Amino acid sequence: MKTIFIVGAPKSGTTLLTQKLISKFELDYVSNLTARFWKKPSQGIKITKKLFPTERKRKFINFKSNFGITEGLLNVHEFGYFWNYWLNPKNSKSQRMSIFRRKKFKKKDFINFINKEIFSYSKKNFIFKNLQCGLNAKILNDVLDCVFIRIKRDESEIFKSLKKEYIKKNIFNSNILISLRPSTYPSGFKNLMEKKKF
Repeated sequence: MKTIFIVGAPKSGTTLLTQKLISKFELDYVSNLTARFWKKPSQGIKITKKLFPTERKRKFINFKSNFGITEGLLNVHEFGYFWNYWLNPKNSKSQRMSIFRRKKFKKKDFINFINKEIFSYSKKNFIFKNLQCGLNAKILNDVLDCVFIRIKRDESEIFKSLKKEYIKKNIFNSNILISLRPSTYPSGFKNLMEKKKF
């Protein structure tokens, strides 16, 4: 079974691509319902199968999202709590693992958990969409049979989209982040804000 990761910068289209792939191909994924049980995903998977025994989950994908958040119990979820727990357990300022953190990463525990709690309930290829996974592609590639699909979008277009989100949320301070910290944070991010006259 292959694991597919959809990664890219915020507002680059990762959610839409994931939704499109799920709607067209026989892929398994973490739904909004399953994600509520991130410490014990098997429970969410079992509940989902019981509530929707004959329905194909992909029929419930509606291609709508608001900054990565989707509507409906069966739509795709970023599974952020799960990935943060395994990849950033001490809530470090950087979501990319340092060499020191990589050495501390409990590979066997992670592999055993994800196999037992998620993959054992599926015979299909599994797709995840999470920006943090892209920042830690190296370590995930070492422990899983996976493929990464990275979406690239023009930086100025990403900024325009981010700016709309900031305005929508009435945030006018570049010190407040509404997504993952950029690798150049804080200096590079602030410079970008100033350069674009945010």
